[in-house]
Formats: sequence, structure tokens, C-alpha cells
Amino acid sequence: HWHDLRGKILNDFGGRIGKDFQLEEGLRQRAEFWFDIYARYGEAHHIIHHVLYPWIIYRVVDASEILRNGSGPPWLRHDRANKLAAQQVREIRAALLMLSKRVNYDNLTPLEADLYDKLMPVNGPRPRVFKMAAQQVRSQLGQKDFFQRGLINSSRYLPYMEEEFKRLGLPTELTRMPFVESSFNEDARSKVGASGIWQIMPNTGASYMIVNQEIDERNSPLKATLAAGRLLHSYNHSLGSWPLTITSYNHGIGNTQRAVHRVGTRDLSQIIARYHQGDFKFASSNFYTCFLAALF
Repeated sequence: HWHDLRGKILNDFGGRIGKDFQLEEGLRQRAEFWFDIYARYGEAHHIIHHVLYPWIIYRVVDASEILRNGSGPPWLRHDRANKLAAQQVREIRAALLMLSKRVNYDNLTPLEADLYDKLMPVNGPRPRVFKMAAQQVRSQLGQKDFFQRGLINSSRYLPYMEEEFKRLGLPTELTRMPFVESSFNEDARSKVGASGIWQIMPNTGASYMIVNQEIDERNSPLKATLAAGRLLHSYNHSLGSWPLTITSYNHGIGNTQRAVHRVGTRDLSQIIARYHQGDFKFASSNFYTCFLAALF
């Protein structure tokens, strides 16, 4: 039932999404993963998956019981849930390493057999596939609760944001990007210095608005929206592709142009599959499909 519902939504059965943002087949599995993170799994769920192929999910750790009925204050229960997920990540990584060293695949443990089956779609010699997978195990926390709070908060700003983007000649779909950046949390701050609902970096912000010790207009959702719109307009003028433009918002336009040049294509799904250099890591390679999942 969930798969059917997700399929209908991502196929835009209501005809709400412009043609520029229709989901292409090469990005479907990645977008499905993020749709589930935003709409299916909450803060009690730790989804253990492959970094390069996030849709290969090894295990979903459900810590609901710990968070709801565990002893101690909430922070201690969350810590206990995180430790449980970390322990399962270690188990899966160890099992993948064991698989990578096997000379045959008889008499597998139940966990090894499960991992063997889940990695069947990945091409290449099995020892190499398992070794790479062991190095690429990641745990993603569900964001359903976070996203729901963002839906409530966004209602204060979206009508203005849509009008502003129309005035700039931009697709209104782009106003959903702050769901990915901050879930419309006005107080959002990143450890690298990005701030506000659009998570604008200090240097970028200073090019478009006032950013100094006394005043930081990045934290005004309305002024930050105008700055983000001008930035996106400029990026798209250079790149001529919304998938690449949106990726550049996270990765930087120079870095994205370098990736296009290195891979020799402007097809984002091909760039993600073939380019694993510099800072084009998990966040950058998934940013556009996170946006699509939030948009749909």
C-alpha cells in the first residue's frame, strides 16, 4: 500500500508539478528513499543503508519503545537509541567485511545471506562490492516529525515566497528548497556557518544583503528569499538546468561546473553515478532528490 501511494505521488498524479521538475527514471530510487525519510520514518527510526546507493537499505532500527517508555530524561533515551543504531551499523559493517574475505558463499549466517541478497543489484566482483559496501555504511534518521513541523511553519512564508519568485521569473517549485535546508526553522544554524531558512553562507549572503556583527539579514525569511531567488536566477543563467542549479545551491556553482566537465555530461543522474571527487559527497549528490521528495 505504501509503495503504491508513494508511486502515485512521485508520478505527480495531481498534475501539480511543472515539467522542469518531473522525476526522471535515473533518479527515481534515490528520490523514493528521501520521500520515505520525510514521509514514512520519524525520529525513532534509524535507516541503515549504502552511501552510494541509499535505496539499498540493510535494516530499519525502530527505537520507538526506548524513546516512549525508556527510563531517564529524553536526552538519555535519544542517546540510548543512537547507541543501539551505532551498534547495528558496526554489526552490518563487520558482516560485509566477512563477506568480502570469503572464497565461497556457502553456509552464510542469516545476516550475511540477507546482505548478500540486498547487494545483488550492484555490479562488479562480489569481494570488491562487499568491501566497498563495508566502507559505505551509513545511518539516516527519519525526518517525518521534523518535516511536519516545517509544513506548519512554512505556511507563514510560502505565499510571499511564491509571489517573489514569480516576480523574478523563477518556478514557484523552488520555494520548497528550505524544507531540505532547514525545514523552515528561522533559527537554523549549521556548523559551517550557514544561517536562516535558506541556510545561506556568510560570504554568499554578503553579496546580496547586510551580513555583519550587528545585522544578519540571512535570518530574515523574506530578505533571504529575495537573495536566494537572485542567486538561483544567476546559477540557472549559467547552467541552463534546474537539477544542476539546485545541486549548485548546495555544492557551489564552480564545483558543479567542474563535475560536468570531468564526467562530460549535464545529466545529473550520470554525474552522481560516476563522479566521487572533492566535496561531491553524500549531501551534494542527494540534494536535488531531497528537493524533489519535499516538492512532491
